[in-house]
Order: sequence, then C-alpha cells, then structure tokens
Amino acid sequence: MRLKIDLILEMMKMKIINFHKLFFSVLFLILFIGCSENNQSTNNKKLSIFVASSAKYAIEDITKEFKKEIDDEVEIEVYSSSSGKGFAQLQNGFKYDLYFSADSIYPKKIIENNLAKEYKVYAKGLLVLYSKNSDLLKNNNLVEILTNQNISKIAVANPKLAPYGVLGIKLLKNLNLENKLKSKLVFGSNIAQTVQFVDSGNAEIGLVAKSLVKDKKFLSIDKKLFKPISQSFVLTKFGENKSLAVKFRDFVLSKKAQLIIQSYGFEPVIKSQ
Repeated sequence: MRLKIDLILEMMKMKIINFHKLFFSVLFLILFIGCSENNQSTNNKKLSIFVASSAKYAIEDITKEFKKEIDDEVEIEVYSSSSGKGFAQLQNGFKYDLYFSADSIYPKKIIENNLAKEYKVYAKGLLVLYSKNSDLLKNNNLVEILTNQNISKIAVANPKLAPYGVLGIKLLKNLNLENKLKSKLVFGSNIAQTVQFVDSGNAEIGLVAKSLVKDKKFLSIDKKLFKPISQSFVLTKFGENKSLAVKFRDFVLSKKAQLIIQSYGFEPVIKSQ
C-alpha cells in the first residue's frame, strides 16, 4: 500500500513539474512574440538612408515632404558620402534601408551582391564648371577657361569613388585635355568636397554637380560633351519588408518629389504636367 501511495505522489509531482514547464514555456513564447511585434513596430517607424553627396540636400527635402505626406512621426536618418564609400559600407554590414547613388553602376553591383532586387532611376545629374570668381566664367568658352594660364588648380571628384569624378575625367578626355591638365587636377573624396575645394580657394575652378551649386556662379556645359548621369537607387534587403521604406521608395518617384529633384538642378525622371 505504501509503495502505491509513493508511486501516486511521484506521478503527481511529475505532472506538477511538467505543468510548470509548460506554463513558463507558453509565457516565454507570449513575451517573445510581444517583444518581436514591438520591435517590428519600432523598426517600421525608422529609416536609414544612404545618399550620394550630389543628392543629399534634395533627398533631405524629400524626407521632410514625405513626413508631411504620411502624417506620422517617423525617424529618418540620412547618411551622405561618395557612392563608392556607401557601397563599401553596405557590403561591410551597414544596414541601409535605401541606397541612393550618383550613378546606376553601384546599384547594379548591390544587386549582383544579392543586397537588393532592382534599381530605379530617380534623377539625371548634370555636370557644370564652378568658380567663386565670376570673371573666370565670363568667357563662356569651356576649353579656354580650362586652359587659362592663370588657373593653377582644377577640382574634380575622385573617379575611383565618385561618379561625377568619372564624368569629369571623361569630359576632359573628350576635349583632349586630360594629359595637358593632369598636373593641375586636385581630387575631392566626394563631389561635396570638390565644391569645398573651390569655396576654400584651394582650386580656382571645379567640375562639379549642378545640384550643389545651383544658387552660385557656374557655367553650364553643353550636353553634347557629356551624358547626364542616371542617378539610381535601390530598396535594400534590409528595407524591403518595411512598409515605411516601400512607401518612401514610391514617394521619391512621385510628381511632388520629382519637383523637388528638379529644383536642385537635376533633370527629373517624371515630368510634371
């Protein structure tokens, strides 16, 4: 009889222990799901965006309009540098939700690296000749200005990192001036720094993005001499499941956003009616 009682008591203990295990397992699962949903909700209120220097101010203005459009409190962080640096960061683990390049080459590389599925063109970038000294630009003859003996330094973005640098060097090649002017060239790590070289007096003139000097003195360059850059962007694998990132992608290509793009000296990809 004693053995049976002990056996019954042991079985009851096992059931109680198993019940406790089940209870805490269910409780943990509920808490885990709750935390996950809370994190997803929090993450969907934040966006991390990389943008090439040439489009920094335009994208910042677009984010302001986007916030008004969705009538919601969201946090959008915009990081800016050369397209090449942003690409390297993305490759090395930076979890940008969207990546805005100054060309379409880097977005294609991002897709090749399985970090995004498709790219879209958001603007056509234009190259101009910029100088703080308006007298240097009075001539309106691009070749004569570039070969002016009084000019000792010409600022160009680094073609290894910045698409506008590639465009600037191609222009000099098309004009058969690359070798002649090689000793005068100073390279900015991105197109914004290239503008700063001219602003600071470290270079008399610079081949820069129109979007960064739209309110300053510059000489427009005939588009027969260069092809406007198809500035493109991707929704990365880090942002593709965020509804906020998807909405921002679509907003960038809206007429309202394209008007902002155009106001910064870009050619829009969607013409307003």
